[in-house]
Amino acid sequence: MPVINHQAIQNNWTTPEQIVNPQTLILGSFNPFNANGNIVDYYYGRRSNYFWKRIAIIMGYDEEYFFDAIFGNQRKLDVMQNRFCFLDVINRIDVIGNSVQAVQDYINDHIFTNFSDSKIFVNKTNSRQLQLVREYNSSIITTLRNTTTIKKVIHTIGNTRIVTPLNVSPKERNLGNNGFSGFMATIQQICNDKEIVFINESYSPSAYAVRNGVTNIADLDNWFQQHLNLN
Repeated sequence: MPVINHQAIQNNWTTPEQIVNPQTLILGSFNPFNANGNIVDYYYGRRSNYFWKRIAIIMGYDEEYFFDAIFGNQRKLDVMQNRFCFLDVINRIDVIGNSVQAVQDYINDHIFTNFSDSKIFVNKTNSRQLQLVREYNSSIITTLRNTTTIKKVIHTIGNTRIVTPLNVSPKERNLGNNGFSGFMATIQQICNDKEIVFINESYSPSAYAVRNGVTNIADLDNWFQQHLNLN
C-alpha cells in the first residue's frame, strides 16, 4: 500500500517550537513528498505560490527575496520570529485499491502532478475503485495546547473546505476524532478554551487561485498584513 508523507516529515522542516514567540499559526493542507519531484525547503515553498512573494513585496523586498538559493530558507525563518509559524493538517495519505496500477496512476496523476485539495480530500474515487485515508497532524493539537504566545489560527484551505471550524468538508463523522470534522472540532475547542481566535476567512495563495481570480492579490495582501504582524 503506497504511503505519501508530507515533505515536512521527510525533510525535517522547522517546527513551531523552534520559532521564537509565534503569534499566529497558519494551517495549510498537504505538501506531498515525491523523491522524483519538486522538493521545496518549507511551507508554500514552490516558486509558483504567492505566499512568500507577497510577504516579500509587503515588507519592501523583491518578490524573489525568499527564494534565494543560499539564503532563502534562513530569510523565511528570520521573518517568522515573533510573528507566525506553520503546520499542515495532513501528515500522510494512504491510497488503497485492488489494482496496483490504478493506485500508482492516481498518485502520479492527482497527487504528484495536478495537485489540488479537491483530490486529496476525497474519500473514494469510484472510477478507479480507490480509497484515500488521511492521517491528520496531531502536532497541531499539541502545539495549541502548549503554546503561550499564539493568539490566532488562520488557514489557507479555502472557504468552502472550512466554512467554520465546525462546518468542514469532508466531515468524516464516522471516524470520530480521527476524521476531519472531529479533528477540526478539537482544534476549535482548544482555541475556545485558550481564547485563541480562529480566523474563518481564507485566501489561497496558490498559483491556480490567484491566476484564475479565485484569490484577489489586494485581498491576499490585506489578509497577510492584518494577521501576520508584518508591519
